Amino acid sequence: MKTKGLTAVFAFLLILAGISNAAATYVDADLTNTTLADGTALNVTTSPVNPEDVTTSGSTAAGNDHWHIRTGYSNDSDVFSSIESSDSPTLRTTITGLQAGGLYKVSVFYWVAGDGTPFGNQEWDISAGLDETDITEYFWDGGIEVTDSSYFDSSVLLSEGDRRLFEIKLGTIMADSTGEIQVFIDDHPGNDDRTWYDGVSFEVNTSASMPTPESGADNVSEDVVISWYSGFGVDVASHEVYLSLPNDPNVGTAYTASIQDDDSGTASYNPGGLQRDAVYTWRVDEVLADDTVVQGSEWTFETLPSVPQITTQPADYVSVQPGEDAQFYVEATNPFTNDSTGMTYQWYHDGDLISGATSSTMTLLDVTDSDHGEYNCIVTITDNGASTPSDAGLLNIERLVQYHSFDSSLADMAGVNDGIYLTVDPNSASTVNYGVGFANQALALDSQGYVDLGVVGCPRAGLGLENGTVECWVKTTSAGTVMGVFEDEPQYYTTAFRLEVTADGSVSCLVRDADPTSTEAAAGQITDGEWHHIAASWQTSDQGGGMTIYIDGAVAGASTVSGVSNEFNPWTYGLFVGAVNSRGNVANPFNGLLDELKVYNYSMTAEQIAEVYYQYTGIATCVNPPAMDLTGDCVVDIADMAEFAGSWLDCGRVPSCN
Repeated sequence: MKTKGLTAVFAFLLILAGISNAAATYVDADLTNTTLADGTALNVTTSPVNPEDVTTSGSTAAGNDHWHIRTGYSNDSDVFSSIESSDSPTLRTTITGLQAGGLYKVSVFYWVAGDGTPFGNQEWDISAGLDETDITEYFWDGGIEVTDSSYFDSSVLLSEGDRRLFEIKLGTIMADSTGEIQVFIDDHPGNDDRTWYDGVSFEVNTSASMPTPESGADNVSEDVVISWYSGFGVDVASHEVYLSLPNDPNVGTAYTASIQDDDSGTASYNPGGLQRDAVYTWRVDEVLADDTVVQGSEWTFETLPSVPQITTQPADYVSVQPGEDAQFYVEATNPFTNDSTGMTYQWYHDGDLISGATSSTMTLLDVTDSDHGEYNCIVTITDNGASTPSDAGLLNIERLVQYHSFDSSLADMAGVNDGIYLTVDPNSASTVNYGVGFANQALALDSQGYVDLGVVGCPRAGLGLENGTVECWVKTTSAGTVMGVFEDEPQYYTTAFRLEVTADGSVSCLVRDADPTSTEAAAGQITDGEWHHIAASWQTSDQGGGMTIYIDGAVAGASTVSGVSNEFNPWTYGLFVGAVNSRGNVANPFNGLLDELKVYNYSMTAEQIAEVYYQYTGIATCVNPPAMDLTGDCVVDIADMAEFAGSWLDCGRVPSCN
């Protein structure tokens, strides 16, 4: 609609008066107004097959990806329900009889069961939106419980038994040329309970709405002309536009918009001279012909930046072997030219400037151990000197990062992470004991002592936790008690590593990132008093994923890893060998012999583990059994041919092989 005039106002003279809007009109969802999203009519049946098939009370509730209309419940004694295991099709409820081009606030209503306490509600969730391509999933508490019956212009059931009606405000939308609005509803597959969808509501939107730029928009030009739809169904005389100072969440002095209405009922205002790198908050109040003020909602937008915008970050994780080449690159946009011109680049290694690394791509040739670390790039606009640092990517040089032979020493043969022997009882003698190992000597533990590798112990963040392998030789008979072989667990639900012999004698390994997400695998049985070679290798999800347990050179078990590169925290407490470091406390000390403990900062393959085992024992491991190996010795030879020939012409057909 068109406004009548323009009124100049000042903020300190404003007196905001409320306007009595019409109550919301409730529309119950039923078979007359609700279809599939594409308009296909719903079909009531007792045997649903097609997406449009629904069941009703009196038939079995559909659990096979179909909606069920429960009768005798909720408003107008029916409600669309979908159980938690179902992925039912998207529905569309159509509101009719509206004024074409009119602006309406639309809500969706669903039911939640429970006593209203934070953990006393059943997970009755729903998905909804005003566009089929933009449907939002809402958990049960994503809406607001409706408690005021006067909210509607008709009688609406708000509670029933232990169930309560909840509302989700979907926003303001314009009715189409036929006076209709479509609302899209879906269930919430995989939630903890069901979906009960009851209906929708609409009410005339008398306040300013549907702003341009839309609320929350970014990269908005500093020369933007802001606009909005005028209040619908009311006689608007003028608009009061409130615009905050840059990066001030509070709207500031009242400005009067220069009205630029057209037949669509829009108005606009040119604030002029906005700053870059700023978030602006604004609001439009509609002043009606009778001087009533309809206060609008607050909206925000962020203007274009004045610093480089990095569009492609360096790879999170690059892993190469010594002597290979490694590469990182960034892509950035100059916000003044909207391309990659007018910018310089400088790369850094662990915070130190790399001489000559001044292009968007940095290549390291013939890498060595000293190249291990984090790399990032600072991009700078030449004209104004404004800079943006990139994220850091980790370059992992694959190698043995920690090695304890336990030959009368706790020294780290691969680095500087020497161990310190401690006792569970600090008052006991702290003399380390060695026994006969699988190779020379071994660390002998009797549940009274352990070795502390400190917070620099590997695997650790940036050196083995992202992708790694741990291997050692173990000899024990202590079944029935959990024993920490190599563990650091500074606190629950954060970065942790654990390799242990469990109560049932199996080997278990866990890697957990800072998110925290975990992966864990367990397999085998090694508490027979004999020497066993155990190993665990893992990869984070962006490197392919997977964790594998090996016993005596062969795969014993596996699971899927879910940790993410570069999301591991440094150790808070020292990494222990022979006990669990449980947030600074010693627990579950090991009883037995440990030998040849090695940590690698890359995930070894089954072939590599088999080769390690062979180097120790001279025993080959069958890693890839041939398909025609009939004798089980991992070799196809004359013995397999004889096995095959022995069954030549055998027949299992009934009644005969003729």
